Amino acid sequence: MQARMWAVNLFSIFLLGIFLTNPLSASGSTQNRLKLPALIADHMVLQRDHAAVWGRDLPGQAVTVTLQSVRNVGKADAAGKWRVEMRDLPAGGPYDMTIAGSASVTIRDVYVGEVWVGSGQSNMEMSLKETLDAGQQIAHAQVPKIRLFLQGHAMAANPAEEAQGRWVVCSPETAGDFPAAAYFFALNLQKKLGVPVGLLVAAWGGSFIESWMARDAFEASADGKALLAEWAQRTRKDLGLWNGGASRKLELANLRFLPKDPAKPPLAISQGTSATSAPDSGLGGLWKSDAAAGSSVNYSFSEKGGPKKAPAGRLTGTLWGGAWGFIGTQLKPDGTGVDLSAYDAIELEARGDGQYFIFTPQPSITDADNYLTPPFTATPQWKRHRISLDGLKQSGWGTPKPRTKEAVSGISFGVVVPTLAAIPTVMYNGMIHPLTAYSIRGAIWYQGEANEGHATEYGRFLPLMIQSWRKAWGQKDFPFLIAQLPLFRDPTDAPGESDWAEIREAQAMARREPKVETAVLLDLGEAKSIHPGNKSAVGERLAMAALHTAYGMPGSWTGPRFGSMTVEEKGKKATIHFEETGKGLETRGGGSLTGFTLAGKDGGFRRALAKIEGDSVVVWNEEVAEPKAVRYGWADNPVCNLFGKNGLPAEPFRTDRPVPGAEKPKAVPYTWKSVQIVGGGFVDGFVFHPTAKNVCYARTDVGGAY
Repeated sequence: MQARMWAVNLFSIFLLGIFLTNPLSASGSTQNRLKLPALIADHMVLQRDHAAVWGRDLPGQAVTVTLQSVRNVGKADAAGKWRVEMRDLPAGGPYDMTIAGSASVTIRDVYVGEVWVGSGQSNMEMSLKETLDAGQQIAHAQVPKIRLFLQGHAMAANPAEEAQGRWVVCSPETAGDFPAAAYFFALNLQKKLGVPVGLLVAAWGGSFIESWMARDAFEASADGKALLAEWAQRTRKDLGLWNGGASRKLELANLRFLPKDPAKPPLAISQGTSATSAPDSGLGGLWKSDAAAGSSVNYSFSEKGGPKKAPAGRLTGTLWGGAWGFIGTQLKPDGTGVDLSAYDAIELEARGDGQYFIFTPQPSITDADNYLTPPFTATPQWKRHRISLDGLKQSGWGTPKPRTKEAVSGISFGVVVPTLAAIPTVMYNGMIHPLTAYSIRGAIWYQGEANEGHATEYGRFLPLMIQSWRKAWGQKDFPFLIAQLPLFRDPTDAPGESDWAEIREAQAMARREPKVETAVLLDLGEAKSIHPGNKSAVGERLAMAALHTAYGMPGSWTGPRFGSMTVEEKGKKATIHFEETGKGLETRGGGSLTGFTLAGKDGGFRRALAKIEGDSVVVWNEEVAEPKAVRYGWADNPVCNLFGKNGLPAEPFRTDRPVPGAEKPKAVPYTWKSVQIVGGGFVDGFVFHPTAKNVCYARTDVGGAY
């Protein structure tokens, strides 16, 4: 996915927007007291067998809900809240549903079927129009029995009641904006079950699991209590960023690229608001602004607003903590690149408050990655800044690539705002809790990339989150299906440690909870992109897990899955036994079996030979006399080829997994630090990890600017 011309990294920068919870919307005339939430509306899908309808009315008011001649009656309590339970609902529709209290409202085009929640970060949020074969898939998406309620981005300090969104019927006109993994999941379920499917999707790119957990989940663990206390302390320090947003102002004048040859003149960058204001031989002119939802950034221009009455541009805005905001211009009106290989710096005059960075969109950067400058600080007085172009660093998760100096297409200024490692509870409060009144069949979850490097905590948090969601819905053990992280980064068959493998393991361990299942995606993904385009296979495998876990249907749902390891006495070979074989073991692509490593008494892992023997795999290395541990697929992007005959990949594993309570030392969370610049001064936005002994600047999602 190519970044927008002047857009800062929309996936790697953690988008924080605050949506205020609105009162329940009124139905009927303004005089009516009957009010319904956004979830109870035209085109909705009710969960068959058991569903609920709720709202507000006059205290003590009787409310009757009629669906297909079946009447259910409830009564508003002293606060005006009412809820009607409907049981034994068969799948079908479309129906009209009448709700009668102090007024009468008819909800049109209602289906009864299966309702699933989808949640996670950007790979759950990624839309159908961004996937492989998007045009063809969208053209064939005439599936009116699939409906979507897309929950808007919302954070809240306390559990919110009202969801933000509307029901949308799947069609070629609407499907492009459907979250792709959830769409393909629903498509497979609808075809197999033959009933309508409703999707409630609440996802946010770059989000950490901590933000999706209810407060009671944190209070159930020592890790969670510590994180709650840390966050409470941080919010007291940065009140403006967490309570209404912090204002920002930056004025810019005399923008120019400085040539390497001092005898040549600088290349001016116009700061006007139209292309016609660009000076002769200059660049730019049509400046735009953008910001995360809930935040705002604006750009204005003054002919005499700069130093010595020079022309100047002005950024103003309000941003919440962790948000993003920027202004920028294309260097040419048609968006084509400019050759800056003869220039070595950007020079400008600036005044204002806050910190800012510059980035330059260029064709070598894909998947919303960019090259950024170090931050500079705006002061109340005009100050000249000279920023070396050679100092630009690639941000985000993209594979390092050389700058394409000969084809730079724009220049943008972004606001440095403290990033959010993991705000506890706020996405659960703002996006999940409003959905918990709605009856569902289960949930699908695609998240984990952001928690890279913290797999131990992730392994403890994921079961607690699942338990807390089930408690909030009042559905003790609804099925919870996890999209295990796919491959990413450069492929390797070398033994080593892997943060992504550890997250996959933590996701697999969540199966200790009842009715939790994983969809293994180890053969999917893209080495160069954290947002793989093949979401069709993701949805299909999640649906296979659902048909097994939620509906008890026969058929394959998983590939080979590790069971145990044995070593013959005085033997040099380890035998891996599988609790599931995926209808039998096989290699894919021909050739020998790959992906296994073996360790002996010294604990060092070596590449291993392996062969299939019946429903087991024998692993050995002539240099390892006494096998002690085996790993399979243990890398971010492992070279491995063990599959089931059902076409599904074997799940990665290690036999030397730490036992509960004896894990590797607890990961120390990144802590906010001010970093002294050589020559004097401090800047914010840096985080320091004392265990890993590294420093990150503006770390977001997976990676960040370093």
